[in-house]
Amino acid sequence: MTMHLDINSESYTLYDGKTPSEIHQKHDENQRSWSFNLFDTGKHKRLKISPFEDMCIGVYIDSSSESVYIMSMTETRINVWMLTIMGIGILIFWCAKMLSQNSVFYYACGILFGVTMSILILIYMAGKLVPRGKFMYLIFAGTMSIYLARTLVENAQLIAMQYREWVMWYILITSLISFVICYRFGPVTNTRTKQIIQWFLQIAGLALVYNSSYFREASFSCCIILILLYNFPKTILERGRKYWQNVFPEKRKLLNEDQYRQEGIRETRKALKELQDYCSSPDCNPWKMVLRLKDPIR
Repeated sequence: MTMHLDINSESYTLYDGKTPSEIHQKHDENQRSWSFNLFDTGKHKRLKISPFEDMCIGVYIDSSSESVYIMSMTETRINVWMLTIMGIGILIFWCAKMLSQNSVFYYACGILFGVTMSILILIYMAGKLVPRGKFMYLIFAGTMSIYLARTLVENAQLIAMQYREWVMWYILITSLISFVICYRFGPVTNTRTKQIIQWFLQIAGLALVYNSSYFREASFSCCIILILLYNFPKTILERGRKYWQNVFPEKRKLLNEDQYRQEGIRETRKALKELQDYCSSPDCNPWKMVLRLKDPIR
């Protein structure tokens, strides 16, 4: 379920909670506290709603003259994006061991990490402008990183369209630098480090599977089933397969007369060809073989 808010003004705040009292409590706390909030701006116009629990939504408009807005609800029976996330999570969990030992995956993750985290260099350069002090610098770095991350995510499409060339050059340069650094240090060779990477990938895959549905009980059950199937002993599966074959044996298909004749001709030619190859090979002694035959001429 998705809620859509259609309003022309930007002087509004959107609240969501379980009950109306919780909405009023959030509104009162927002009015008493500092209005600049890095974690939740309250300006989003699309809100995902869980269809399995109660939800209350409140819209507060600063100006009474701009009190007109339209709120609509859309229902998606099958969310393709959520199904894709679940499939990706299962694939990452199942192939975590192979990915942790793959050099191509190592370079791809290094390049992606370099492209996304190079913004820290800008934060470090901006930190030179604030007064010296570890506590002040940590607060500035934390708030700036959160604010810049939210700004980039919310305006990613607009930035990619208006500054296409700058974005391409930025991705190209940071990717090249990240690849050079990864190539300098080389792929991971320590066994324990690879195992840690495997565990991290499996945890990330389970997190994707768990968050792929609002029906938390079902997604949690999928995680449990995935863990059990991954760690299920293969010997038990082999024993079960052999037991099934013994109880329900496969019916043997019989040949008719024409099939029997064709099979005889084909196998005879095959055997004669193998005999000819053996006689022509160095492993065969023709005189010993002739002496062992009852009718050498035949």
